[in-house]
Amino acid sequence: MNMKDNEFAISVIIPFYNVKKYFQECLNSLSRQTFQNFEVILIDDGSTDTSIEIAENFSFTHKNVTIIKQDNQGQGKARNQGLKIAKGKYVYFLDSDDYLLDHALEKMWQTAEEYHSDLVLFEGETKFDLVSRGNITAKESENEFKRKKEYPQKLYHGIDIFHELRQNKEYSCSVWLQLITREVLIENDIWFPEGIIHEDEQYSFLVFMNCQKVHVLPEVLCCHRCRLGSTMTSTRGRKNFWGYQKTCQGIVEWSKTCHVSKEHKKMIQKCAGDFFRDTIYGIYFRLPLEEQYAIKEEANAFVRFAKRRKGFGDWELYLISIFWKPYCWWRQREGQQKRKK
Repeated sequence: MNMKDNEFAISVIIPFYNVKKYFQECLNSLSRQTFQNFEVILIDDGSTDTSIEIAENFSFTHKNVTIIKQDNQGQGKARNQGLKIAKGKYVYFLDSDDYLLDHALEKMWQTAEEYHSDLVLFEGETKFDLVSRGNITAKESENEFKRKKEYPQKLYHGIDIFHELRQNKEYSCSVWLQLITREVLIENDIWFPEGIIHEDEQYSFLVFMNCQKVHVLPEVLCCHRCRLGSTMTSTRGRKNFWGYQKTCQGIVEWSKTCHVSKEHKKMIQKCAGDFFRDTIYGIYFRLPLEEQYAIKEEANAFVRFAKRRKGFGDWELYLISIFWKPYCWWRQREGQQKRKK
């Protein structure tokens, strides 16, 4: 696939659902772009507010805008719908409550073309709603999506930079920090998992595993809005459990057929283990007891999955999987005592 096979340089794909307060600012940032060889694909995921009117008004005044409507089926399904009809050489997924700096698409395009990249990674800046600042976790900050380490301006193999970013605790699965060649997605059959949240975790993992030429750009190009009601600020529940569980299982399934070095296999195994750890420690045992009981069988099956894989090479996780019932009883009893205090 070369440039003449593509109708546009970039396909900007934006799912939206009830974001009338922020949507116009997102679309206005596209109008201001210094680079205009792009199409916009807007996917209405069953909005019940006036978001669709904002999208339609934008399409009336801008060419190369396509609107897709679907029942509320989640962001994974919506992004896939946009990807199916995308015509750009590159694909960029923008969240409907975020916005781009004026030169963002131009800088993405220039960098990708200069380095002949499959994937360009850049940085983002967090913008807080005044009402949301007091309701977010401590790790959320204006600098969360800015890298502290310096990365040489060269091309990396996807699996190598994935490993390095994780080691430096600077890896992000956020798709709005990535410009990806559409050809890579098509040839490797990479799609977003549907029907779950945290769908960008498994998608981004597969993107990194399949990209041969990755460039890390040390520049902020997107502003990410942190607001109440988003996936990142909402209290974690069953949907979060299912999303992380599916990601862990997806990574394991991919690792069965991959052809990588022993070192990289070990790294991928640890990645799956980290998702298991986060699912059990960070989500399951923090749920109210009635919620834990409601998904008890699913949690037990997930632990058996980890046990068959020797705790993903982590002795602590393996021991927990072996002694799951008494460990689970102890953690739930401990949680009850804390609630009584």
